[in-house]
Amino acid sequence: MFNTGLLNTGVGNAGSYNSGSFNVGASNTGSWNAGDTNTGWFNPGNLNTGIANTGDVNTGGFNQGNLNNGFFWRGDGQGHAGFDYTLTIPAIALNLDVKVPLDIPITGHLGDIVIDPITIPLIHLTGTGGNSLTGTIGPIVSDQITITGPSLSLTLGGPGESLQLSFSGPALGPVVIPVLQVAAGPGVGNSTGGVSSGFFNSGSGSASGFGNVGGGSGWWNFGGSSGAGNVGCWVRGVEPR
Repeated sequence: MFNTGLLNTGVGNAGSYNSGSFNVGASNTGSWNAGDTNTGWFNPGNLNTGIANTGDVNTGGFNQGNLNNGFFWRGDGQGHAGFDYTLTIPAIALNLDVKVPLDIPITGHLGDIVIDPITIPLIHLTGTGGNSLTGTIGPIVSDQITITGPSLSLTLGGPGESLQLSFSGPALGPVVIPVLQVAAGPGVGNSTGGVSSGFFNSGSGSASGFGNVGGGSGWWNFGGSSGAGNVGCWVRGVEPR
């Protein structure tokens, strides 16, 4: 009603694509914004989330500078805070000690050495040169000779004895796992292609407000809209649920 601009939701908007009232600028969500793409009220600047910011890309209120978080800043880039939380698993040393029970009996026998009987045949004695000595010797047969081999009885270790083995190597780790990282900058948790104010905006372009994807102003819009819960470009107002 009484909007001189295009595609507005509200009353008395001179600009276009606004969700609110009495906005002179364009693509605002709120009222009495002279600038563009603001989420809030009475912002002469652009891309602000809050109230009465004369600078640009502020999250808060009454900021004369640009790219600030907080209130009443006159300079630029003030009030930025980041958050970085990582989980660190300490190094794990590789040391291994193993005890192997050791009680092994070893028995054996090297075997006997057997020498068979030796036979010396009959020897005839005959005298010569007028010697009348005659006779025989033998045969001579020796008995079998058996040499008993030694027996072996050993024990490797014994009751309660063990073999100690130790292994060591380089440590594993430490392992660092990033859990949550929020970079310091204008707003909180924004990951847009351009600079943005507000909270957790993402996608291409610049935005103000809360949870917008793809630029724009307002709350939870997709595709460069103003308002709340809209999907698509140049959509204004509140998407019914």
